[in-house]
Amino acid sequence: YSIGGGALLSEEQLEAYCNEYYVSVYKYCLKCLGDKEDAEDTTQSTFVIFKENYQKIKGDEYVKPWLFAVAKHLIFRVYAARRKQLDRECVFDEVMLESSMRCSSFEDAIVDVYGEEFEREIYESMSPREKELYDLYTDDLIKPGEKARILGISGHASSMKGRRFIERYRDKLKEKLFY
Repeated sequence: YSIGGGALLSEEQLEAYCNEYYVSVYKYCLKCLGDKEDAEDTTQSTFVIFKENYQKIKGDEYVKPWLFAVAKHLIFRVYAARRKQLDRECVFDEVMLESSMRCSSFEDAIVDVYGEEFEREIYESMSPREKELYDLYTDDLIKPGEKARILGISGHASSMKGRRFIERYRDKLKEKLFY
């Protein structure tokens, strides 16, 4: 089989090219992206583009460089998407930090930035245990030692548990906002 000159290839011939170069393109994508799922998606997209555009390739010797050029272009798209996501998350962190300086609690900062309805929607999506922990850790009137006693754990464990819970809550907010 031979590529070039606008000739159409059979499905078997296309599959043979895909089988020949798939692993090397995947390894390249994995090395550049560092994530198996992104590498797999990028590799698959590369071969979808190949199947749609192989007639434009001038000859067999250009197939591999063409595939790697397409993969490189798609990798840059993944980098751009990652950067955009990171920028949105940084803006979220900055807004929350600025708001928390004006507000007396994390809960008030959420309400200040996103409104009560949004905070209520997040709260309603929590499990009963998460609601209990949220209520406990956002109640500024209960001292840390008392929170620990209510939970039946040490003060240090209580503050660690509180920080982990607030992180999970923050992740739920990000998930709701960005995904």
